[in-house]
Amino acid sequence: MGEVIPSAGGLDRRLEIVVLLAILLVATFFRVYRLGDVPPGLTHDEAANGHDAAGVLRGVRPLYFATNYGHEPLYCYLVAGISALSGGVNEITLRVTSALCGLGVLLASYALARRMFGVPTAIATAAGLAISFWPVSVSRQGLRSVTLPLLLVPAIYCFWRGIQARSRSKTWVWLAGGGVLAGGSFYTYMASRAMPLFFLALTLYLLIFHRERLSDRWGVVAMFFVLMLIIAVPLFAYLRAHPGVEGRIGELSTALRELTRGNPRPLVHNIISGLGVFSFWGDPQWRYNLPGRPIFDPLSSLFFYGGVILALGRWRDPRYALLIGWLGVGMTPGLITGAEHNTLHLMAAQPAAYLLVSLSLIALGEWLWARRGLWRWLASLALMLLLVGTGWRTFRDYFLVWANEPDVREVYHANLRQVARDLDTLPVTGTVVVSTEYPTFWHDPYIFETVLRRKDLDVRWCDGRGGLLFPANGEEVHYVFSARADLDRALLADLEPSILVSERELCPTDLNPWFRIYRWAGREQLAERITSLAGRSPVWISGEVSFAPEPSPGVRQELVLPVNFNDQVSLLAYRLNHTSLAPGETVELVTYWRAGGTFAQDLVLFVHLLDAQSQERGGLDVLHVPSTTWQAGDIVVQVHRFAVAPEATAGTHYLELGWYERSTLARLPVLASDGEAVADRLLLQPLDVAP
Repeated sequence: MGEVIPSAGGLDRRLEIVVLLAILLVATFFRVYRLGDVPPGLTHDEAANGHDAAGVLRGVRPLYFATNYGHEPLYCYLVAGISALSGGVNEITLRVTSALCGLGVLLASYALARRMFGVPTAIATAAGLAISFWPVSVSRQGLRSVTLPLLLVPAIYCFWRGIQARSRSKTWVWLAGGGVLAGGSFYTYMASRAMPLFFLALTLYLLIFHRERLSDRWGVVAMFFVLMLIIAVPLFAYLRAHPGVEGRIGELSTALRELTRGNPRPLVHNIISGLGVFSFWGDPQWRYNLPGRPIFDPLSSLFFYGGVILALGRWRDPRYALLIGWLGVGMTPGLITGAEHNTLHLMAAQPAAYLLVSLSLIALGEWLWARRGLWRWLASLALMLLLVGTGWRTFRDYFLVWANEPDVREVYHANLRQVARDLDTLPVTGTVVVSTEYPTFWHDPYIFETVLRRKDLDVRWCDGRGGLLFPANGEEVHYVFSARADLDRALLADLEPSILVSERELCPTDLNPWFRIYRWAGREQLAERITSLAGRSPVWISGEVSFAPEPSPGVRQELVLPVNFNDQVSLLAYRLNHTSLAPGETVELVTYWRAGGTFAQDLVLFVHLLDAQSQERGGLDVLHVPSTTWQAGDIVVQVHRFAVAPEATAGTHYLELGWYERSTLARLPVLASDGEAVADRLLLQPLDVAP
């Protein structure tokens, strides 16, 4: 069976190369222009990829990364490889990796389109991928989704070459390569798991309508699927052995779970919203899109649907059947999950979508070109205007509008990146405590790990809106507070004396428009304050369920501060704003703790206001200085602020205080001086609730 290669459309080979190079230059511009400033920072997902890539450079070699709800590994290994050439992982190496992957997708799509439909269609496809908002956006994000078409398109190319090859030896080579690439695509992004359906459907189509193409190649086609399976098995074996590691599956399969329970409405809603993303509405999130912006503008949408109609009308031609199957199966993850984040979930279908636009565009152009004279000039002018208009619209929407939107700057943590850039240049040494909205180690600390160039600073974390960390080491400590995570008023006195070192005003329209850096050297004053408070901080242990006004002797045992909780944290002192409150008024309790060491458990600190029958009448379970960031000797201060419940009746109420592990809900025991566990909570100074 001879291989059919479509005509080059009369285009000279040298001119083709020049045009392709020009497209690559334009594509490169859109992917590297202002790469250090747009996007305006890092999302938590990107920062997690940076963290994992840095782990690869340190010798960590996982088959699947468990961080950030779990993710496939290829992207992080690519980032690590590029970062090894530049001295370490940073936001630029993240984005350069994505840019190179995006250029790779463009070249692979060009090669496939050229092989199947000819040079003009290939050029139009490459041009669309070079300058359109969707491929430009994903090529500038430090996310793994861009690697899916990077392997999938070559896999489809190899499969097509294999079933078209003239000799059995070439068929073996192409299909073997395609099977390896298709199997490798499972290591890119979750949406790849739908694509085996595409290869199976295409094989079934060929069996029914073009059996002669497979008559002497069944063994080779079977080898394609066997190799794909062999490559993919280690990943799925790992996921089967670690069922809890893949957190995203539960989030993305809600509609399918509802369908199995007899409720099709969520899936129907998702399908309807997903079908509209090409022309009518798009991803509503600022993270990856101008909210609601569809993938194609009205004119490009017409060409897209024209391409779909053209392919459907020629479905007996395997080239067009391949395109329709590719688009349909590639859209499946996006249809299951709906319009939200469709720019990621539809990544498998991205090259097919732009190829369909190109087919329709070239068909119209050839029709006009065949009429000669003015029509040829009209066709050329229309094509130029379409390309220039698409490029300008992308530039405007992405670089001028999207990148400067306050919501975008917030979700990309522009404030935190500027903090890191200032710390890179300011004469700050030693320990720096950053107050932020997301101080848990896999959130904002991962961003800092990627964007902060200096490695000599000991960066610690807290959420100053309710807690404060005083590190055990260093006579001087620098504190960073931003507008969205400024210091709680109840903690102002604890940070005295402090000196303002730097104040930075960002964009006035930002949701987080400023930050300030202070230098603190009040360790002695803090120790004196805690000692003074400890003398006025009575604590008891008691097993009472019903609190008697006059308990029997020995029921309540008073302890001397500090009180040890499981050798992990000790209560040093506390202060209470009022001892008499009415229902609806606010309890403000500030507690002081010393960390016993470094440990991995995520702890929660609880304070409950109990009436005489142990009914909870207010309280708060929270910790604003994550326990996973503690070091031995650190002082942790926590504000507990909550309202007395409206249904609280007049009388004495009791504050109970303690700790538990978030994952198990197991409380930390209170230890006596001999190490014996004597309780799982403390009782603090009682409160009188007045009518």
